[in-house]
Amino acid sequence: MVVERAKNRGKATTWACQCDCGVQKVFSAGNLRSGASSSCGCLQIELTISRSTKHGCSPRNQRTPEYRTWKHVTQRTTNPKAIRYADYGGRGVTLCDRWANNFENFLEDMGLKPSPKHSIERKDNDLGYSPENCYWATAKEQSRNTRKNRFVTYKGATKCVGEWSEILGINYGTLLSRLNSPKLSITQVFETPIGGIC
Repeated sequence: MVVERAKNRGKATTWACQCDCGVQKVFSAGNLRSGASSSCGCLQIELTISRSTKHGCSPRNQRTPEYRTWKHVTQRTTNPKAIRYADYGGRGVTLCDRWANNFENFLEDMGLKPSPKHSIERKDNDLGYSPENCYWATAKEQSRNTRKNRFVTYKGATKCVGEWSEILGINYGTLLSRLNSPKLSITQVFETPIGGIC
């Protein structure tokens, strides 16, 4: 934006201008007319960053949480030297072709993390990383989806014991004790009121 006429540079007419970023700089009238001067220089910096990063999520020393997640997933599924490879790629957990070497596709499918407390989670821990099998989950949700948990199916719904405990309002230990009892059917385990089993 032109602010005022500035002192001539030789025979060249100049104007004091204010860039969109707030910086003021003097430009020749010729450069302003031709479009050669369109910013204080900040636009060129932005264009350079855009060309070098494509998605804008991994500028040097400032990678976004989504980009870091994608890098970690890529490493642990494809790099035998990665620290967690044995738990992932080493046991057959794969990275889908759509996400391999393509952060843009990953970001398009997963979207931004809902909050800093969310991280990537697989619905089925025996399957790989793909749009169909992944979502952003809280630590609590993730803790309920580990291989160490005991999962129980009742009326078509499969959940870990901890989640069933919350849904039913039954103490975790009590519910586990019921499930381990050979005398009780699955219906008795889930439908007998608290204190109704002696």
